[in-house]
Amino acid sequence: MALVWDNDAPRDIERKWSRAELMLLDELFYNYSRGLWGPNHVPAFIGDTDSDSLDATNSFSLKFYMPSETVKVLRFTLRFWLLPFRAYSKTAAAGGGDSVTSGTSSATTTGLENWGTATWGGVILAAANHDHAGAVTADGAHSHYIYKHDHNIGHTHWVTVSDHTHTAVYGIYKGTSATGVTVTINGVDRTAALGGGTGFTTDQTDLDITAYVTYPEAENTITLTSTQLGRIRVQYDGIYLMTLPK
Repeated sequence: MALVWDNDAPRDIERKWSRAELMLLDELFYNYSRGLWGPNHVPAFIGDTDSDSLDATNSFSLKFYMPSETVKVLRFTLRFWLLPFRAYSKTAAAGGGDSVTSGTSSATTTGLENWGTATWGGVILAAANHDHAGAVTADGAHSHYIYKHDHNIGHTHWVTVSDHTHTAVYGIYKGTSATGVTVTINGVDRTAALGGGTGFTTDQTDLDITAYVTYPEAENTITLTSTQLGRIRVQYDGIYLMTLPK
């Protein structure tokens, strides 16, 4: 027996009743028909399926509520399928802004330069890379020659980009698939207890989470994470015994 839960589900993801579940259902209705439960006790069913993207820091959660009339949880099953991340646009609009770049510029002086005349007052002068040898006995005109050399100047450019947009390119983009999936139920990591070690790397279709469901009159949360960007489809369903309201 197979039941597709909703039209959005991938074609290869179907609800399949396991042999254990079918036997449990048979036992439930058999016991109910023979009156082995209290006159106000009946089996009830709960379930849901959903999908979303997730990664190591952005988890995906499902919540469900067990009513105050719950007497006993008989069976709760968790299933999930590891799917590739999926997006529907490859480019987006962009605005303007300012940017800054910096660097060093180099300028070269070539040839010999005559820097005019200077008057020196009868003393010996020295400067970097040259000197005036001997005594200067009188003021007079003379020249300094500067040879080829470089100047390095650090500077900054400010560039302003005006507001603009990029034309959207629509299409389906697929990325990496969910993997290393952890399962946390009501705040407690149950991955290892469910047989996943540090994280599930394959689809799971029959994880028994009965022992971790809180009842009665309690909200339950199933949270999943992936070690990398991906998408996941999650399904849970449960069978429980409840008392009919008077």
